[in-house]
Amino acid sequence: MRILRRDDYRKMPWKNGKGVTEEVASFPDGAGLDAFIWRLSIAHVAEDGSFSVFPGIDRTITLLSGDGMTLDLPEESVELHVSGDPFTFSGDLAISSRNRGGPTADFNVMTRRGVAVHRVLKRPAGAWRRRS
Repeated sequence: MRILRRDDYRKMPWKNGKGVTEEVASFPDGAGLDAFIWRLSIAHVAEDGSFSVFPGIDRTITLLSGDGMTLDLPEESVELHVSGDPFTFSGDLAISSRNRGGPTADFNVMTRRGVAVHRVLKRPAGAWRRRS
């Protein structure tokens, strides 16, 4: 078993160069953006702007901190809040985001379509504790 500590996360620029992501884990370990099968990361969003496009990737984003974020998709806009549900979308889409009231941070899960799948669920703290 490998214990992941935040100081060990790989910090890397966004694919579009407009921010920084902390890569929590990926498979294969250390795979580049064009080669991962799955990837977990934390994005720090300081300003409004475009999301990086990831063709062939399914994504789920969960807001971790901040006053909220609006995602502008081709056909709709979606509001994200810390208390809200994760949002799943195709990495093929051209999406932009707008922060509400300042910087945000979000947790991202990405899987390569046709190779892996994912589902993100939010649970209250302690909900996964084993009951004796």
